[in-house]
Amino acid sequence: MRKSSIERQWSLGRVSVLLLVFVSLTDVIIHLADAKMDSLESIEEYDTLSSEVIRPAFQYTSDSAAKTASEGKPFSSLTFVLDPIVSSVSSDNSWLEGVVESFTAAMYSARDTFWLSGHSSSDSTASILNTARGGSSASTTTSKRPRKTLKKSHHTFTLSSSEPFVSSRDIAQLTLRDVAMAFRYALESTRKEFNNNKFISKASPRVKKVFAQMSAAAAQSRGKYVKVPTTRSGLFSGDIDALQFCAAMRIFAEWRVVRQVPEGYKGYAVGMSLGQKDIVQNVAKIEHAVHTLIEHRENELASQEGSEEEEVQSPTLRDLLQFEVDTKVHGSKLPKLKEKSAAMGLLWVRRQLHYQTALFKNVIKVPEQFESTAAAVTAAYNEVYDKFHGWAIQKIFNYSFQAAPDARLIYSYMNPDKLKEATEDARTADFNGQVTRRQPSSMKKKKEKENPLDRFGKHIGNEWGKLSSSVMRLFGKSESKSMSSNDMVAEEMDSNKASAQDYIDDVMMTDAHEMILEYLEVAQPLLLDLAKLFDEFNMDDPTKV
Repeated sequence: MRKSSIERQWSLGRVSVLLLVFVSLTDVIIHLADAKMDSLESIEEYDTLSSEVIRPAFQYTSDSAAKTASEGKPFSSLTFVLDPIVSSVSSDNSWLEGVVESFTAAMYSARDTFWLSGHSSSDSTASILNTARGGSSASTTTSKRPRKTLKKSHHTFTLSSSEPFVSSRDIAQLTLRDVAMAFRYALESTRKEFNNNKFISKASPRVKKVFAQMSAAAAQSRGKYVKVPTTRSGLFSGDIDALQFCAAMRIFAEWRVVRQVPEGYKGYAVGMSLGQKDIVQNVAKIEHAVHTLIEHRENELASQEGSEEEEVQSPTLRDLLQFEVDTKVHGSKLPKLKEKSAAMGLLWVRRQLHYQTALFKNVIKVPEQFESTAAAVTAAYNEVYDKFHGWAIQKIFNYSFQAAPDARLIYSYMNPDKLKEATEDARTADFNGQVTRRQPSSMKKKKEKENPLDRFGKHIGNEWGKLSSSVMRLFGKSESKSMSSNDMVAEEMDSNKASAQDYIDDVMMTDAHEMILEYLEVAQPLLLDLAKLFDEFNMDDPTKV
């Protein structure tokens, strides 16, 4: 009777264990399926500029350690659940422990296979994608591998972080001339013939600070044991340090929001904010690709004998595109590009730079060629984005363009120091609107170019104007007693304010046009170089979003 009871308990125990194993296996499979779906259909964000679905920039910068830990949770919880049952069985039932161990080992093997299969898009990229962050191999091969003594770099996403590496306060102090200098620094600082002392001697203290922040952010992103690439001008298209380029674009994106959108123009701010977000998200793609290529180069170098003291080189923009072609990241569908790739990120960053450059070219032609700022902005959009945006997105930007502020207001917002200087000059001017404190260099040059006879004629005209005005006021007083002395003073003050504002607008417009021309000298050759790069690799994706 007792034996029969023991057998029933024993049978019940085996059935319970097997049932629990089945339930746990089902739970594991569900977790794996959920993880796979999360990787394919995670919380995405609609990007109205560059792609249908794109991860926000902060998702690129998340720490992979947390993700790795969470991947093993279903399997660790399995042994936690089975341990009490195994311990409750007598020592004669040691076969159950073997079942549990075999089952757990099988699950870990299934996890590894599932994870690798989900991340290997093609045979050509499997060896790269099987490399974990930091360079350690995830391969399950049992072949003997060479000992790795090469120091590995640690990467952080400093250039596409949610917080810019240059503070908003420092960004607000920059002018368009300073932004152009930042692009020049990104292009030239890695060239062999670059003279750093000579270059920065022409920069203001605030710009020197930005140069230092750009270099520090790029160095932190590439890692401690990675050297800066040596680039050359004009030999190959795209021979530009990828991380320095990203640093300049991030500064450019933040500056536009601060210095191109006057307060109160919320409709116009919509377009600029979308542009800023678009640049940051696509810079994240480039930065992610840089880290991937650096790790690939580190693994290659580590497999070579005598490579302990060598350092890998950070890639250029050209290196990134060449690597994606060599590893068939985009398959055989060029010029159609894979969404999360360096080529796709660079494509849309380039279009943002092209759009803003076209906008600057157009706005200095108002009102000669374009009747308004809105018309100039619309023409720039049509030049760059019209054929790549669908109907809905076009409507959003048309709404934004119609709310564009007057060019004079944008000019007064572009250079805060110059605005302060011009306002002070206007405040100390006399009642005839003549500046008595100092004259802008542009106005001095204009006066020097005037014919002396013309100046004399203008002087005579001004004197006659003053005389006639005095006579009219004299007779007007006798004919109309309604105009009091207070009214005359108020009218004169209003006229003086209008003259002062005209003076400020003229100074700021002249300054803005000079800065725009300096910017175009840097941006236009850069855009031409990038266009050649995309033509060479056949990566100018025409897909409409």
